[in-house]
Amino acid sequence: MTAILIGKTMPGMRAQDITRGIDMLVARSDVDWRENIFGFGKEAGAVPMRYAAVLDSRVRRVALEGMLVVI
Repeated sequence: MTAILIGKTMPGMRAQDITRGIDMLVARSDVDWRENIFGFGKEAGAVPMRYAAVLDSRVRRVALEGMLVVI
């Protein structure tokens, strides 16, 4: 319902949450984010992870499991 009220999609909102999480990792001095940040999305989390990886160049690798396939 929140997504509808603010004019965004749920996958878009979740992708933004993933990006904010990456921001937190980048801010840490003990994380080598240039080499070690990768994403994993499973089932309902696969589409937002894919969106986040496309929109955020800091995500170097992505693994998607059980993602909806359209033929």
